[in-house]
Amino acid sequence: MKLDHLALRVRDRKATARLFVDFFGYLIVDEFHIDFDDGSKASCYALSKPDDKSQPEIFISDGEPNSIVGRWVIAHAGGNGGVHHLAWRVDSVQSTMDKFRHYKMAQFTTDKPIECPGLVQIFTTEHSLTGTIMEFIQRTDKGFCAENIKKLMESSAPKENKDGIST
Repeated sequence: MKLDHLALRVRDRKATARLFVDFFGYLIVDEFHIDFDDGSKASCYALSKPDDKSQPEIFISDGEPNSIVGRWVIAHAGGNGGVHHLAWRVDSVQSTMDKFRHYKMAQFTTDKPIECPGLVQIFTTEHSLTGTIMEFIQRTDKGFCAENIKKLMESSAPKENKDGIST
């Protein structure tokens, strides 16, 4: 396994991106927007270090206060957000899932991997040992798939119990 990328959910993606661009040498290589079925939106940047491919990519997202991303940010680090997940590149998402399930080391947000051409991904729930979500990602092509990102964001959204409390 190799660290593929880390994903940050923050109040202000533009200011956060400036930190990584100005001080760590990253470049914004893509910008995209996610429209959720409830009408809310999230905006995202993908950053990379073109001169050093050994460094992981960074995804930075922010969203309207009522969006999946916005609600997560409000609930974490005093409303500032932070690291949402670490993505580990694997040879087979399904085999990795099977191994983690066998050893009872993770629960997943969907029953099966989420797929786009050249890309297979899945999220764990927040891990009891790290407090963060892990993503397992299998790439046969470079880049990302906005539809997969939407599905992953939706799969990891807090659920409300019968009393209306987010869990």
